Amino acid sequence: TTPRAATQAFRRAALRYAVRMVAPATLKAEQAVGLYLVVFALMLAGAPFVQGLGLWGVALALGLFQLAPALGIVRANLGDVRAGVGLFPVGVRVWVGATLMGLSAPLLIDWLVLSVQEWIAPAPAELLRELEATLVPADVPLWQVLLIVGLAPAVCEEILFRGVIARSLRERLGVWGAVLASAFLFALMHLSGYRFAATFVLGILLAWL
Repeated sequence: TTPRAATQAFRRAALRYAVRMVAPATLKAEQAVGLYLVVFALMLAGAPFVQGLGLWGVALALGLFQLAPALGIVRANLGDVRAGVGLFPVGVRVWVGATLMGLSAPLLIDWLVLSVQEWIAPAPAELLRELEATLVPADVPLWQVLLIVGLAPAVCEEILFRGVIARSLRERLGVWGAVLASAFLFALMHLSGYRFAATFVLGILLAWL
């Protein structure tokens, strides 16, 4: 029975591999747009319930309203979540390039985008104070700020916008069309005219990378 069981196990593994190779690795463009609309509606409807939670409310909103729907829809339509969101091993050069881009992108955006935007249409001082109070509260330890402001958006937004939406739009719009469309949707999700240009440029850089 041992050789027979081994043969059956091998056949099942081969069948699962064949299904993964044949099955689409991305959502259809229509499904990706539908996912975005669902997430957008959840963010609007859920914002009043998490605003009073400070930084942890930001993390909760990202997890419940962005990450969970993205993973759920990918799981329901594709089965293989890892392939559906584009989680594949990469080489050292990619890691180095991504790290350098991540470190330099904020400086580049501040120099090229925010400085021009502040010259043309400066953000109200009250808005900047509210944003600083939300993202860098004085009574929250630094490790929590880094975890929530740095890690939570990096995971949730990358999976939703670059892992699912950009990859799903690529076949319909081409590479650069998908990059620009996903960056536009990424900027629109932040619901701020004063931050739109900066988040749009950031979305282009992250999708291109």
